[in-house]
Parts: sequence; C-alpha cells; structure tokens
Amino acid sequence: MIFVHSLKEHQSVVVVSPSVLSSAVLPAPLHDSFCKISVINDDSFAVPCDVVMNFANAYHPGGGYLSGARAQEEALCRESTLYASISSSAARVMYDANLHSSSACNTDYMLLSPCVEVFRDGDNNLLPSTRTTAVLTLAAPNLLYDPKVRGITMAELDDYMVNRLYQFFLICFLHGYRTICTGAWGCGAFGHDAARVASYFHTVIYQKGMGKYFDSILFAVKTGRDPYNYDAFKHVF
Repeated sequence: MIFVHSLKEHQSVVVVSPSVLSSAVLPAPLHDSFCKISVINDDSFAVPCDVVMNFANAYHPGGGYLSGARAQEEALCRESTLYASISSSAARVMYDANLHSSSACNTDYMLLSPCVEVFRDGDNNLLPSTRTTAVLTLAAPNLLYDPKVRGITMAELDDYMVNRLYQFFLICFLHGYRTICTGAWGCGAFGHDAARVASYFHTVIYQKGMGKYFDSILFAVKTGRDPYNYDAFKHVF
C-alpha cells in the first residue's frame, strides 16, 4: 500500500478546546433550504465525505482498537491512519482532561484529524488506492460503564447531547467541511437509545437550523444482527 501523505501529516491533530467552542461564532447559513439527509446500512467510511464523526472513547485513544474490539471507533482505526492522530502526544490533552474531569459528561474537548488516509474497506480488504478524509473525534457519555454518569437526569442528558451535536456541526462548518458522515453516536456499547439519539440529531439539524449549513449529512448505521439502530434513524430521517 502506497500512502499519499507522510507520517507527520497522519499524526496531525487540531485540539478543539472548550474555550474554542465557547468563543466560536456561527455565520449566516450556507443554504436557504435544508441539505440532503441520507441513512445507509454501511460502514462510516463507505461513502466518501469531507469529515467523519468518530464515536470516541473519552479516556483511551482508539478505545479497544489495540485489543481487537469491534465498535465504530475501532473499525475506523483499522481501516485508516486515524490512530496515528488521536494517539499523538498533542491529542493527549483531551484524554487527560476527561480523566481528571468531575463532570458527569466529561469535557467538551474534541479532536480534529484533518489528514486521515483510508486504506481498507469495512470488510478489512485493502483498497486499490487510499483516499483522504477528516475525522472529528468526540465521546458520548458512557451510560453503561462510566460511574461519573450515574445520577444524571434524562433532561440533563438530553440537553447535553443536543448541545454536543450542535458543537460537532459547528466545528465541521467552521473548518470548511460541507459533506458530513455521522451515525448512531453513543448507541451500542455506551448504552444510548438510537431513537433518542436520532431525535437529538433531528433537533440540531432542523430546529437549530444546522441542516442549512451543509451540502449533505449522511448517517452510516450498520445493522449487524440487530436492525434496531438503523430502523430508528430511518424512521426519523
């Protein structure tokens, strides 16, 4: 496999801090109408997009990638050079901040990896040639295994998730990305209900107007043995 970019480029990362988010200003919408919304039963890298959301582990780069786990973040790391970026020394600030945070939902940090080369497909076959995309890494609260989340009310969780997704789209737009791939963020291993998460996206895209800032938003929701997550997003979108 011949890579187009250097290791240094693969390791590049933009740390999006809470202070950056709090000072970010959203300009007027790009379009008068809402963008194209699609839901596919496939891998997050299946359709080329400007930027892909990484459903991150808040504390460990790549989650269980090195031990062979098979959730969405681990799949992205196996199929691309993403791990080189999110495991870099510069990226460590997000994970350290989350480890030391007393907040139930950790911090508002994100990691933007602007130069991720995809070299495998969703079945782990090598591609004929690589293609480059950006990846924006952010962690949903782990409702199943993170003790800090216990005691948070559903209303507080709803507000947090909507705000976090708004921040995701805000950063995507401000960095010039116009075709977005996201999905059932936090569903599966982190215990979020897909129907509820789909409703958060709907609120951000339509009620908060973020759907007018992009050319397309793609939800890649791979079904596996259980179609529930995919069906939930198809029902909403």
